[in-house]
Amino acid sequence: MFTNSPPRAQGVSKTNFDSYVKANDAVMRNMQNQNQVLQNQGQNLQAQLNNLATSNQRLESMLSNFIKMNTASTSGLGTLPSNTITNPKEDLKGITTQSGVAYQGPAIPSTSSSPPKVMNRATEVTKDTMLPTNNGSTEDVQPPVVQV
Repeated sequence: MFTNSPPRAQGVSKTNFDSYVKANDAVMRNMQNQNQVLQNQGQNLQAQLNNLATSNQRLESMLSNFIKMNTASTSGLGTLPSNTITNPKEDLKGITTQSGVAYQGPAIPSTSSSPPKVMNRATEVTKDTMLPTNNGSTEDVQPPVVQV
């Protein structure tokens, strides 16, 4: 027959128990240290993330300002400096830009096609006379120099 006997108490010596407590305390301290290290790393990562977010906002602001300035300068909202001289013959032979680039032909090149042949020419100076309205005398008038 099988009988239930009460469990026997196992004896643990004081030395063994003290060793167990010391080892357990060491493990707990190690875990607490690791937890503190992880918390510090988390705080450092959060600070870096905040710095990146701030830098990103500054970059977005700079880019937005750049786009606004570029759009304003190309949207036709302002006036460009000019010294337009009319062509009395109404005959377009070419266009020369302020930078000295000359475009041959009757049409202004569009931005979608390749530019026409570019030629640099010598400057031609002309002298015109004009009748003033105040005293009836003639006076020499020098127009600005334009490359043709």
